[in-house]
Amino acid sequence: MMKRVAASFMCCVAPMALLAQQVDLRSPDEFISVEGEIVGFNGVMLRVDTTVGVIAVPASEVICYGAGCQEVLANNDFGLTADALIDVIDERADAVAAAPTPAPAPVENLQATIQFDGASFDRLYRTIAGAYAVAGDTGRDVDLAPSGALSVTDTTTGGSAVLSVAEEGTAADITVGTVSLNGTADAAYADAGDWATTATPTHQMLGLKSFSVLVAPNAGISQISLNDLARVFAGEVTNWSQIGGADINILPLQLPTNSDVWAEMSRMVME
Repeated sequence: MMKRVAASFMCCVAPMALLAQQVDLRSPDEFISVEGEIVGFNGVMLRVDTTVGVIAVPASEVICYGAGCQEVLANNDFGLTADALIDVIDERADAVAAAPTPAPAPVENLQATIQFDGASFDRLYRTIAGAYAVAGDTGRDVDLAPSGALSVTDTTTGGSAVLSVAEEGTAADITVGTVSLNGTADAAYADAGDWATTATPTHQMLGLKSFSVLVAPNAGISQISLNDLARVFAGEVTNWSQIGGADINILPLQLPTNSDVWAEMSRMVME
């Protein structure tokens, strides 16, 4: 879930006018939660000035809360109308109080399997699952078996979910592995923000750790896949022309084998 961010603005001329335009933009499922000043609209995305800078939010995915919503709709010069938003509500507390009580969710018993592209992801899963199992959630019984199976039972509804590690050679419902954000690997996002704002993400991001690969300007390539990068350092690719570049021999930089950077490179690429 995206963290809620609050915005404050400094102005020595008319601070009250700026504060009046503060809005709270939230999606119905609370996945999007942004506070700040709406400063632009391109017909699809709202530009919101927050304390962490200007960010983009899909207008059709959010409800605008606060008195500032009416003010910005009345005075903006970028064509934003109430029809572009899910709804416009002056007082969020009143809207929540008036909302009908949702019907209880049906009892579900779910089962899924998980597999890992590398041993490090298996350790990551067991660490996260183990932390969840001992988090002390009184509304659920959570257990992590030595095999890695995570079982969760809702003590109120009786519904349960079991996530178990898939047997070797069988297809799993979930796969934990590495994907490229800006490269030629399958299912790549252009940047981390694309994962957060896309309506139907193909992958769930568990964490982000990145590094850049630098090549000589005359190599003739602007990007390289994780697979081809591994082939370069394994000695299988020795000329840039083999992967779409110039006809120039590759001289890969050999990092010290005891360096932290090489350890990360080996884990994320070579494995």
